[in-house]
Amino acid sequence: MLFLAACGGTRYEEEKEKSSPIPFQVSSPSAAFSSFITLSVDTGDHCLIVRFGLGDPKKLHFPVSAAYKDTLTATAFEFQFLEGGKPLLLDRATVYTSENGGKWSYYGKEIFSELRFATDTVDIRRTASLSVNVPYYAFQKIKRGSRELEVRISQRTFCSSSERAVSKRDSATGDTITMMRKFYAQVPMFSATAKFKLNIPSVYQTTLIGQGIVLRNDSGFSPAGMDNTIWKSSYPDIYWSIYFPKGIYYAKTDFEKSTDRYSSIDTFQLYHYTASDIIGFGVWDHDNLSRDDYLGDWEGSLKKLVTVRQANLGFGNVKWFGIRAVPVGIINK
Repeated sequence: MLFLAACGGTRYEEEKEKSSPIPFQVSSPSAAFSSFITLSVDTGDHCLIVRFGLGDPKKLHFPVSAAYKDTLTATAFEFQFLEGGKPLLLDRATVYTSENGGKWSYYGKEIFSELRFATDTVDIRRTASLSVNVPYYAFQKIKRGSRELEVRISQRTFCSSSERAVSKRDSATGDTITMMRKFYAQVPMFSATAKFKLNIPSVYQTTLIGQGIVLRNDSGFSPAGMDNTIWKSSYPDIYWSIYFPKGIYYAKTDFEKSTDRYSSIDTFQLYHYTASDIIGFGVWDHDNLSRDDYLGDWEGSLKKLVTVRQANLGFGNVKWFGIRAVPVGIINK
């Protein structure tokens, strides 16, 4: 067994791959797509990056809710990846979307089965750009090397940009009831297909098996009373997460309520790029009323973890974190 301890998590800077545009061809664009969206396709930091530049919304004819005269300006864009006209399959991946050049959402979008997902709903009157970042490991089910792929981009529904107050008289009581709601209309406006070649790297698979967690309970830290509310005081609701690539959310477990030790045995399939990739683990206290509380994190090489039957880690306020890493090897030869 291997025991590794750290005061908090280790931090370092990895050299990132520079963003580089790749040629693409657009086919079957809708009229609104051609006039309103400027598309670009890039690679960088082991990701495929699809970007939208959004034009002048005054040129668009948005649907209007007939009953409440609400102009519906919010929508989401859907992406489906294919090879040879067939949907790309996968076991799991986490993709990230952002708008107006902002940061990605913390947890990203976990997808399973098919490489297909949608952006968050955005008000396109107030959105200048959108981007989606798809990690290379999401292409885990197709052979490595240069591959000709396509992405189908579509949109189906518009909705209110924010909730509206709607008043209705209750016939039974005579009272006026006010509710907050959004209005929807199925109006497809944007669609196109982009074809491009992408050089897919080797994708490795490693099975990660969490063995449990025990928190510290000493003069420096006590888990008792961490979750304080006006009703009660209790132990933390513990869960743990995986980060890959560096600092990027990959997956997380469910939480166990009010405990100083997490006892579930959790199994995840990690898809990555080399046998010595750096991964991270984080331990958290789930909170329904505020942000989750940080309990500790660890970063290190997969190579160290796979050389022992079980690694026993200690970091932050975590006394013991047991993890097994079982290499499967390259899966897309």
